[in-house]
Amino acid sequence: MAAAIRQRGFLVPTLRSIYGEQQAQLINDTEWIRMVGDRRWLAFTKDDRVRRERLVRIALQESGARVFCLASGNLPGHEQERRFLENLDRIIRQGRRPGPYVFGVYGKGIAKLWP
Repeated sequence: MAAAIRQRGFLVPTLRSIYGEQQAQLINDTEWIRMVGDRRWLAFTKDDRVRRERLVRIALQESGARVFCLASGNLPGHEQERRFLENLDRIIRQGRRPGPYVFGVYGKGIAKLWP
């Protein structure tokens, strides 16, 4: 997915590119959410649990993070990529607004999930 968004002209750092393959697997949600919030990046994830966990919600609130997640993490990789790409303009428009928030990314749009 990151490569497909890069092809559209965007800079797309990933946890793997920042921390390396092994360390990226160990980063907890509160840490990466604080990082993207502090850096004013938009976060893309396939895990919608980020809106449900108390410590993660605190990290979202304190960092002002703007997170876009797939509402269903059980989709095949090509479908995950398609949903993000088809909604990229909507995500960018929403991403211009200050956070914190979590939006779900669906087949035909995005919807606010938190707060």
